[in-house]
Amino acid sequence: LWSDGDLAIRAATRPADGGWSPPARLSGSLRASVPDLAVGPRGDVVAVWAAGDCRPWAARRPAGGDWQPPQALEPADACGERPAAGVDAAGNAVAAWRHWTGTGRSLRTSDLPASEDTWQGPTDLGPAAAAGHDPPPLAVGGAGQAILVWRDRAGAVRFASRVAGATWEAAQTVPDTAGTTPSVDFALAPNGVAQIVLGGGGGRPPRAIARPAGGGWGGLEPIGFAPVRGFVVPAVGVDAAGNAVAAWTELGDVTIGELTSRTGSHLTLPTPRVSALAAPAASPAGALARLRATLDEPGADLPVTVEHLVRGAWVRLATIRVAAVTTAEVPVRLLQPGVERLRARVGGPNGQTRASGAVTVRVTRPGRRRLSVGTGPSAVAAGAGALWVLGDDGDTGTVRRLDPATGRPLGRLVIVGDSPTAIAAGAGAVWVVRAGGELVRIDPVSGDVGPARQLPASGLSVTAGPGGVWVGGVCLPEPTPATACSRQVALGIDPATGAPDGRRALLPGGQARSVRLVGSTLWLWGPRQHGAGTVLARADAATGAVRRARSLAAGAAIVPVSAGAAWSVEGGRVASAWPAPGRTLYRSGSGSPSLVLAPAAASTWALERARRGGTVAERLLALDPRSGRVRGRSLALGEAAVQADRLAVGPGVVWLLRPREGALIRIAVAGRG
Repeated sequence: LWSDGDLAIRAATRPADGGWSPPARLSGSLRASVPDLAVGPRGDVVAVWAAGDCRPWAARRPAGGDWQPPQALEPADACGERPAAGVDAAGNAVAAWRHWTGTGRSLRTSDLPASEDTWQGPTDLGPAAAAGHDPPPLAVGGAGQAILVWRDRAGAVRFASRVAGATWEAAQTVPDTAGTTPSVDFALAPNGVAQIVLGGGGGRPPRAIARPAGGGWGGLEPIGFAPVRGFVVPAVGVDAAGNAVAAWTELGDVTIGELTSRTGSHLTLPTPRVSALAAPAASPAGALARLRATLDEPGADLPVTVEHLVRGAWVRLATIRVAAVTTAEVPVRLLQPGVERLRARVGGPNGQTRASGAVTVRVTRPGRRRLSVGTGPSAVAAGAGALWVLGDDGDTGTVRRLDPATGRPLGRLVIVGDSPTAIAAGAGAVWVVRAGGELVRIDPVSGDVGPARQLPASGLSVTAGPGGVWVGGVCLPEPTPATACSRQVALGIDPATGAPDGRRALLPGGQARSVRLVGSTLWLWGPRQHGAGTVLARADAATGAVRRARSLAAGAAIVPVSAGAAWSVEGGRVASAWPAPGRTLYRSGSGSPSLVLAPAAASTWALERARRGGTVAERLLALDPRSGRVRGRSLALGEAAVQADRLAVGPGVVWLLRPREGALIRIAVAGRG
């Protein structure tokens, strides 16, 4: 069973003593991908796949028969993804998939008894996370017993089982897995024992737990060591006697001192293969990288040419000879901050290139520390005594707690569930918003994750500080299937429980989608309810009562910088939005500029970016929050290959988050603003 270049699902069969049949197209006229196949002990076959109409589909081939017409497992107005198939010794088939609810996912199943021709209606077993690196969630034994294993949106592992001919038991949470599991794999033994392996990460090793058929759970057992970086993706298998074997791989990036190496996707090269890493060495003249080339093919010495990319052309630095299964290093001095590209080429006997490996190295100035913060960081917040980085490690949301001055990791990696979108820190907790209008409270000391609070919203904003906790973008009145969201308001949140506390702030004539607390002031802003433009208002943080509101032109980003002032940013221009709208405070003189602002008590820090040819130059400015004038000298940051679109301020430090690179850069600014 496979998906071909035409995005069609095709299948071929053969008897035990014969040849393969011509391929049959199972998916009809629809495009399709991500197939799964199950074969029962007597030869019954079930294939499932995700089709281009957003639904999971299935086709059955009875033992000794032909493929039956495909059937959709969801109604025409529904969506589902990543289906899995199973079939028992009697030919009874089952499928499981992740159903899209409109704001998240749930796990669904459907059955096709051997004596029937139509799949039964779906059964919903509760919330589910995105599949990520997880396997298909279904396993079926020959005797008809079946299990489902999946992660929910809080990162906990969920489990459901049934015996042949029965309905699914109520789904349950596998003990001690809530908020701790970046990935999972499982296996069902012939005797009905369910073996689950949890991926490690955030200081935790991979762990295993088992449950006998009809029995209770054992304890979580460490089976390896915590990964040095990144997280673990496990795999587990069980033989006929019930013996289990687990294996896993560590995913992450490499960060060493002030140099970060990234090789991108794995190279597909003929042997010998070149492995490339960057390693630091102190040098007064600039950073010194050592390009390490390791040959994996035994045999005679081979020449390795080390090259440096300069102005679009590869320039030879040195040619060395590397003996079989040995390593040679070439020092490469990198004098200018920015991105450098190095490579090593293995030469053949006739001068041709037999293999090559390349590495990208970013050089930072002294005093600027570059930290790796996972594979998908999206936001950074300062507060509650730490710096908090929101990310997505393997399709599960994570929060990293860092020292706000040094960036040193504090405590464990916190798993916060599926699709996190925003983070704030203050009022004695850390607050994370998840897609679909969910608010999660995290204890800033223990890292314990509280229950998700579901609010009527497609997307929330959150702010926290001494004035409490507020969320924006809440739909009131709550929409129904027949009505849309007509009004978005801000709600006050109880800092101790994470539940709404009865306070409400309405934006006169506008939708309160964005909120920010500054001292005793709650700023609200969003689009006008009727017509173009933005409405901005100041409210009492204690009660939500709006003191004053005004309409502004649409298009600019609003940035409150103090309890009494807010700015608007558009391109390279900063203007006053409050109290004197329209007055230009700062204008960049560079070509094609953009600005990202981070307000702080003494200064508002601005990251200014201007494109020059094929590169982007950056500098950091301290702006007076009252006048917008530049304070002191700007700080040139050199060239950037990827946009840095997040800033946070710590004691004497400004932090730059580069989401696409998975990096957080520390810039010392003491005395500059």
